[in-house]
Amino acid sequence: MPSQPPEKYSGSVGQNFVAFDFAQGARLARWKYGEHDLIGTFGSDPVEHGFYIMAPWAGRLSNNSLTWGDQTKEFPCNYGEFALHGFALDTPPDSVFIEQSAESITVVTTHHIKDWLGPLVIEASWQIHADSLITTLRARTSASEPVPVLMGWHPWFRNHLSDGQTLSIDFGDAEIAVREGSLPTGQLERATVSDGSFDDAFKISNKTVTLKWGKDLALQVTSSHEWFVIFNQLQDFTCVEPQNGPPNVFHNSIGSQTYTTTQDDPLELRAEWFFK
Repeated sequence: MPSQPPEKYSGSVGQNFVAFDFAQGARLARWKYGEHDLIGTFGSDPVEHGFYIMAPWAGRLSNNSLTWGDQTKEFPCNYGEFALHGFALDTPPDSVFIEQSAESITVVTTHHIKDWLGPLVIEASWQIHADSLITTLRARTSASEPVPVLMGWHPWFRNHLSDGQTLSIDFGDAEIAVREGSLPTGQLERATVSDGSFDDAFKISNKTVTLKWGKDLALQVTSSHEWFVIFNQLQDFTCVEPQNGPPNVFHNSIGSQTYTTTQDDPLELRAEWFFK
């Protein structure tokens, strides 16, 4: 019989320390750079702590349901009145691969997604180096027809480090997805980082958001896709979430060309997190 995946793993490369909790959806439970813990816990719910995978959807869905072709699926609420962030965030992976050397750590997990709109496997890769983290999500299907996928990464960054440095975020030319209530409508407007507090999806042309804690520590996040969700309405935490599209995209008109995976064309989302 195949061995069971481990429940936890931790390791470091240079100043870059990571601790994984595989029992809680293969998330980073702790990420520390030098003396600084970067991520934390807002609450005990799986949605509210660490750094986790969102798949096969990210964010909220209109009416907590999705129609695709001749199928309609309704999804159970897992966070208040919402079916939030998919199935992978708190489900142990089906397999875990770990490789460590003096120069890097590689962690790869696979989730076989059930009760979706087609067979789906989500592979998550974490590559830890001395001054960076590279994360990759790959969605594969054995179905003959395209299967919808909206996926991303959800870190809970601390707004205040132990030395008192406070977080600020910065991004360049961007559009914001207009919301009706908590859901994007499909319309876009121009936006800047100075516009205030957010719980919103942004289409950022250079695919980069920079987090700065004071003058001494900065983390540049560059994605393969233009979409980020930014949530900064709490006193102690900020979430910067690279995604391959905006929440609820299957229900609106922003587009669909990057939101499916096929047998011949697996969908991939790559994000590079570089310390500066």
